[in-house]
Amino acid sequence: MKQLHLSHGLNLKPSKLDDLSKALNRSAVIHSLSDHANKSLNLSGIGQWDRWQNETIQWVKSFNIETDVLAYSISAPLILNALNETNIKINKLILISPAFFPRYSTLTKKFLNTIKFNFYVPSFNSKSDRCASWIQSDLYREVFNQLVVPKSVSAKETLLLMHRYDEILNTKQTLDWAKRQNVQYLELKTPLFPPFHATYKPERLPIDVLQAYLNSKS
Repeated sequence: MKQLHLSHGLNLKPSKLDDLSKALNRSAVIHSLSDHANKSLNLSGIGQWDRWQNETIQWVKSFNIETDVLAYSISAPLILNALNETNIKINKLILISPAFFPRYSTLTKKFLNTIKFNFYVPSFNSKSDRCASWIQSDLYREVFNQLVVPKSVSAKETLLLMHRYDEILNTKQTLDWAKRQNVQYLELKTPLFPPFHATYKPERLPIDVLQAYLNSKS
């Protein structure tokens, strides 16, 4: 069985991917972005994106054509850009609600770059799932300024899953990107209640479809 690697989203406890790993019936390596695996969080933003990207490049250097990867939210652009930078190709890639195209990106970026002072933004992740209750605006400014949409997908097969009503991401732009990259797209239509971006939870995913995808021959 091929090695499965999982990576979490912004301000999500890495341990929250344990349930997904168990549901998929796969032992997995869960990668943690800096400041997400400890109680003394420092999600300040300055230089954070470069730090995360460098960490991801180090993970990717251990990947090969036999590796399967599941990336959720902000980890998706980090991992895809790392694969492209290192010229490493993997076996199967699952992108769950990949944070390529945030909603209202232009307006939000303009606002954050106009308001120079730092302020705190409440986290809408559930208390049991989040690392921090509040995140500094510097971090969001950093993410919006540094986010790069991957120009290619370095995997033999790729499957993208996303809820049609995702509150954080632009579904249409994401689907258009998937079509340009010849990426398989599966629209999540359940559950019928928010938060729709919280698609890392097994009960919000078609686990049987993901198992069949991972177990099928490339």
